Amino acid sequence: MSPITRAKTPWWAISRCDYFQIVALVQFFSDNFINNPLPYIPYMDILDETKRFVKSEWEKPTSKYGSEIYEEHFVPAVKYGKSLAHKLDADGEVVEIALWLHDIGSIIYGRKDHHLTDAEIAGEFLKQKGFPEQRIERVKSC
Repeated sequence: MSPITRAKTPWWAISRCDYFQIVALVQFFSDNFINNPLPYIPYMDILDETKRFVKSEWEKPTSKYGSEIYEEHFVPAVKYGKSLAHKLDADGEVVEIALWLHDIGSIIYGRKDHHLTDAEIAGEFLKQKGFPEQRIERVKSC
């Protein structure tokens, strides 16, 4: 018996819900923070730690999703969101961190109320890493 293989989903094949979430997220930052940006804080360390945290959660046996969520969901969402953030001159750092954490509640607890658990988990994680409170609130507001 040959193994069943799953066709790769193109990077642009995100769900309609995800598309509108990404557009709303980038538009929110563009509307609210373009004239009032936060001071620049190097974020590569926190971004790398965020990716590792999300990856470690979806790789756990208790994850509500399989490993394909990375390539089929997170990578396209982050790529598209970063592009929109750049085009709308939004805070790309906060947008990218928020996109990596946008479904963390679903991975850990499931879809029910994941918009609430996403923000709670993101806030706790970023606070533990010493991320500035004002920037944490911006991530959570996504």
